[in-house]
Amino acid sequence: WGPVPWLMVGELFPVEARGAASGLATVINWGGSTLVTQTFAVVLAALGPARLFAAYAVVCALGVVWVASPGFVETKGKSLQEIESDLR
Repeated sequence: WGPVPWLMVGELFPVEARGAASGLATVINWGGSTLVTQTFAVVLAALGPARLFAAYAVVCALGVVWVASPGFVETKGKSLQEIESDLR
């Protein structure tokens, strides 16, 4: 997903909760990265490379579907207030 989560975090949450929610989103993001890193060798041994990378491909495909979905709001050229109202 690359930079998409980091770009969306600043625009996704209302102003009142942005600091705490951004911090929580960061912890969850790094927690997921740590989980993948720590379990990679075990899952690779259990599934083999083809199945493991197929599973990762499915997760990436789901991310593409989510980003391409109509519910994913375009934020270019909009103020934070406009983005917030679009997300409600």
